[in-house]
Amino acid sequence: MQPQPLVTVVIPSFNHAAYIGAAVESVLAQTYPNIELIIVDDGSSDDSHDVISKYEEHPKITVRLNSENAGQSAVINQALAIAKGEFVAFLPSDDWYLPRKTELQVQKLQSFNETVGVVYANGQRFFEDTG
Repeated sequence: MQPQPLVTVVIPSFNHAAYIGAAVESVLAQTYPNIELIIVDDGSSDDSHDVISKYEEHPKITVRLNSENAGQSAVINQALAIAKGEFVAFLPSDDWYLPRKTELQVQKLQSFNETVGVVYANGQRFFEDTG
């Protein structure tokens, strides 16, 4: 059995106070245990910093709260500069993962040779107004 490589999940965030908690909790609820989560907020003007700050003491989470908006690419690069994982996954701050997402993707990556560097799956849409 292969060792479980560290997976870095990056959540870039901007003005998603209503959603970011669900995104973070979906990462923490993964069946795959070897995860680090990096949340970088891009100078949100809503209550995002308050929501994200609640996770600052979690041992698997690194939080960066920027005071000015620099754009999504800058935020992602900020996260990648401190990422330690062998694999990196991105999660928009208004989305969430199903519980086995990381486990299944790591299994798939490990089943291929080193020439494969990306795996992905179909997504699902959720509409708030219709559930």
